[in-house]
Amino acid sequence: MKELELFNHRYEVQIRFADFDILGHINNTKHLVFVENARIDYMETVAGQRLHDQEITSIIAHVDIDYIKPIFPGELVNIYTRCSRIGNKSYQLESITVTGSADAPEKQSIVAKSNTVIVSYDYKNEQAFPLPQDKVENLIRYEKAGSILISQK
Repeated sequence: MKELELFNHRYEVQIRFADFDILGHINNTKHLVFVENARIDYMETVAGQRLHDQEITSIIAHVDIDYIKPIFPGELVNIYTRCSRIGNKSYQLESITVTGSADAPEKQSIVAKSNTVIVSYDYKNEQAFPLPQDKVENLIRYEKAGSILISQK
């Protein structure tokens, strides 16, 4: 699938019965949980260590989700995530949620798209601070060359 060419990271969503609503499809609020789980898996992959073993130095500033199609029982769900922008104090993760097997990309269907802005944050002093250089380097190293908009000054 052409839309996924820039994405190195794939997270397989474990769907639970409780994720479905009375209309028989995944409840819209569950998408945010799925994206959150994919984001954590992405960051652990990029950093090379479990998130719980790291000092938390970031905060979510913004999340948006565009719902394209519903997800029904029995569908395989994967979320592809990539860093699309790096700024001075924040970076943005773009995610695409698809149904269908990763082994058959021609049969996959995009069901949602989302963006998450993450800010480096000092919880003690309650203020943003510049992204640590090692985090920037890890993000750039993990992503495909030239695929990240870097707007640092």
